[in-house]
Amino acid sequence: MKALKFLLAALAISLLAPIATAQHRGEASLGVRGGWNTRNHSPMAGIFFQYQFSEHFRLSPNIDYIFEHHDQDGAAVNINAHFPFIVSQNQKWSIYPLAGLTYATWSRKHVHDALDDTNDVTTRDNRIGLNLGGGIELRCTSSLKVNFEAKAALVKKYSSGAFNIGIAYVF
Repeated sequence: MKALKFLLAALAISLLAPIATAQHRGEASLGVRGGWNTRNHSPMAGIFFQYQFSEHFRLSPNIDYIFEHHDQDGAAVNINAHFPFIVSQNQKWSIYPLAGLTYATWSRKHVHDALDDTNDVTTRDNRIGLNLGGGIELRCTSSLKVNFEAKAALVKKYSSGAFNIGIAYVF
């Protein structure tokens, strides 16, 4: 009976307590991430930086390298706006939609049937496009967070999906 009263009291306090944000204006983080790209079905790796301008707005530039597969590899430089919202009482979990710009560069390798040594040709295409997606973030400690992000990069002739898991130091 005492355990039930304690549980009900703890539940009431947690529901009535004001929810303060775990994301503060001026907070910055730097991290690494890895994931999968759907354009050439290969892994990708990158670094990212985030700066929190307000409770529900932050900018997140990042650079990703997409490893070679099916004679294609690529790189992307992105600047995304995140709009985070805390979704848990303990203020550790948040979700965010994202939108931004991408500069994608893709190289394709071609092998010609020539008899000389110059039969391996690589062409590189550079494009600007849009990013749309979202993510979920877990604050492990006051200085460490992990996230999962999914986005579509809408780029002429090179559109793709990207799925990433990241870890960042918060300072």
